[in-house]
Amino acid sequence: MSSDAAKMEYRIVASSDEDGWLLRIPELSGCMAAADTFQEAFELLKEAKEAWIAAAENSGESIPRPVASKHDYSGKFTLRISRSLHRELAEKAEAEGVSLNQYCTHLLSGRVVETSFKSHIAETIETTMFEAYSDNLRMVDQPQWVDEQPITEQGGEYAKRAVVH
Repeated sequence: MSSDAAKMEYRIVASSDEDGWLLRIPELSGCMAAADTFQEAFELLKEAKEAWIAAAENSGESIPRPVASKHDYSGKFTLRISRSLHRELAEKAEAEGVSLNQYCTHLLSGRVVETSFKSHIAETIETTMFEAYSDNLRMVDQPQWVDEQPITEQGGEYAKRAVVH
């Protein structure tokens, strides 16, 4: 693995459920690891990252650059808003006894957490529904045979009649 690629720090997306941890590097499509504990998954992900980069280098593919990390953000940005919204935010901040900056940070943080939570809930519901649907399909795919009855008499062949629950 080239020294440049080995030194790149990628963001890691982690999720867990009753089966353990799943860690992935979004910039490296398909680069992921799963294990019972976070630490095990993290160690496996490091190996997966090395293997992914080595395979890309061997096949002549370009290696995606990591998206900006938290070290690349200053914590400041400029936002243009309407005068009426500026006034409303300033008045609410004053009523709360905090600075406009603190108030806006509070609102944005709450929205980000809320959005992440809703996304997690939606993903959980989607997964649960898919699993329930898959279980139902498996039940349909495996009918229980109840008896053998001659359905057609062509050539003396018999067919089984199935009952699907």
